[in-house]
Amino acid sequence: MEFWEAILWVFLILSAGTGLLKLLYWLLSLLDREPQTASLGASTLPCTSRNPKASLVIEEQPKLPAPELMAEVENNLRIASEPWTGELIPYYTSVWYAKQYEVYQLPTNLRDDLKQVYDMIGLVNQLVWLSAEFGRRSQNIDETHRRTRTSIAETLHRIKQNVG
Repeated sequence: MEFWEAILWVFLILSAGTGLLKLLYWLLSLLDREPQTASLGASTLPCTSRNPKASLVIEEQPKLPAPELMAEVENNLRIASEPWTGELIPYYTSVWYAKQYEVYQLPTNLRDDLKQVYDMIGLVNQLVWLSAEFGRRSQNIDETHRRTRTSIAETLHRIKQNVG
C-alpha cells in the first residue's frame, strides 16, 4: 500500500466516524425536543392534528444574518445540483467560516442544518484537495463525492426554503 492510500484510508475512516457521531447527535437531539404548544385564551394546548382548538400561528421566516451567506448557500446548491460530470468540484466555504458564529440567532433546526451541511462540504472539499494534491482518484472517492452531492443538495434546498 502506498503512502497516499494509507492517508486516504485514515481520512475516510475518520470521516465515517465523524459522520456517525453527527448522525447520533442529530438523532439524540430529535428525541430531546419538547412538544410545541399553542396558547388559547387561559389554557395551553399541545399543537397536534387531533386538537381542533389549537390555533395555527404563522411566523415570519427567519433570515440569514449575512446576505452573502445566502449567496454562498445558493452557489453551493447550484454546484451540488448540477449533473455529475466526473469532475471533483470544491464547494464555497469562506463566508461560512467568517460568519458561522452569527447563526445562533436562527431557529435550532435551521442552525443544525447549516452546521451539518457545511461539515459535509468540508469533508468533500478535503477529499477534493487530497485527490488533487496526490494526483490520484479512485472509484471510492468518486462514489463518495456523488453520494454526498445528493445529500448536500437536499439539505441546501431545505435551508433555502426555510429562509426568507
